[in-house]
Amino acid sequence: MRAATTGMFAYSTVLVAARGLPVLALMYASLRLEPAAFGAVAVFVMGLTTANLIVDGGFDAAATYLLSRAATESSSEHSAQALRTIKIAISSCAVVVVALTSGNVLGFEPVPLVMVTIATVVATAFTARNSALRILARVRGSRERVSLIAEKGASSLVFTAVVILSDSARIVAIGFVVATILGCLAGASPLGKLAFGLGIPMIPGMLKSALPFIVSALAAAGVWRAATFVLAANGNLVEAGYLSLAYYPIQLLSSVPVFAAPLMLIKGSRYETDLARSIRTSVGVGMALFIVLATAALVVARFVPTRFVDQHTLIVMLILSLALPFLFLNPLLTAKLRVESRLWAPSLIHAVALILSVLAILRIVPSSGAVGAATIIVTTEIVILLGLLIITQFLQHDRSRK
Repeated sequence: MRAATTGMFAYSTVLVAARGLPVLALMYASLRLEPAAFGAVAVFVMGLTTANLIVDGGFDAAATYLLSRAATESSSEHSAQALRTIKIAISSCAVVVVALTSGNVLGFEPVPLVMVTIATVVATAFTARNSALRILARVRGSRERVSLIAEKGASSLVFTAVVILSDSARIVAIGFVVATILGCLAGASPLGKLAFGLGIPMIPGMLKSALPFIVSALAAAGVWRAATFVLAANGNLVEAGYLSLAYYPIQLLSSVPVFAAPLMLIKGSRYETDLARSIRTSVGVGMALFIVLATAALVVARFVPTRFVDQHTLIVMLILSLALPFLFLNPLLTAKLRVESRLWAPSLIHAVALILSVLAILRIVPSSGAVGAATIIVTTEIVILLGLLIITQFLQHDRSRK
């Protein structure tokens, strides 16, 4: 089996560029819709993508780890089948709950809400199927990026067209679901087919292996997204919209190391020099992006008319940009610990950080809004970094004593 050999950051930058297309479409929607309407759409979109994000973040990293170590091509096929079965089952169940909850925010009547939920499950199943095949393509070093670009490009074009044609929050939300389905159909072609099979014998092992990765993915989603749902639950859709609008560009930029980290699991400890270089590069890139983004925000706030950009969103984005250096370093430190067979160590840190973050969000965000949420997010990322550094230093000291 041929492992991917593309440079980690060049590889992940292409994936981030592909995922940036839906973000641009969503940002355009913020210009078309009223603040409260956009907030409702943002909560709906974030709810659906969060369900997929948790499943993807957990199982993708675990599957990359397992597939790259599969003894034969046949065993990798069976692992991919098991991944497909797990992702479709879990993400479809999760998205039903999320769709029903988020749909209520948009004020759907019962029958339309059920129809939207069914369509959302279909979109989620297609997304899970493509995602499983892209993991297999990642390990083989072929066509993952082509598929993702086709999927996100097609869905973004459809979603943008819906936003151009309508300023109704409900129609825009439905358009997002339809765009996701059409995008998945476009992204399926470059991937080919995976032999029919549920991969049942592989499922228990994959579930066990994925658990620490899922804990980390759940923590990451919770730290960055919980505040949006808290604001929406308190009826503050405008602030929820501001936070999500500021959130997506930061998360998009920070996805470079997130996508690069699974390649470390493929390459393993044989590439220690490359790993060390990637970690050093992460710090520099994160700092550079913070400087660029902060400068751009200040320039936009000074020279761009307020009818094109909301000043409150810029303030929130400026605060969130402080997290960029940590967002670039934390995923790679996490992957480094896991390459060294410390699968649970970073997950425990992420879990503790999530608990502290949620407690702070519940206490502070209802009164302080998006600015308070952004401050909590940045502080939590610093806590995660300190925890990862302490464990890394402890393990190095322990090895030196032996």
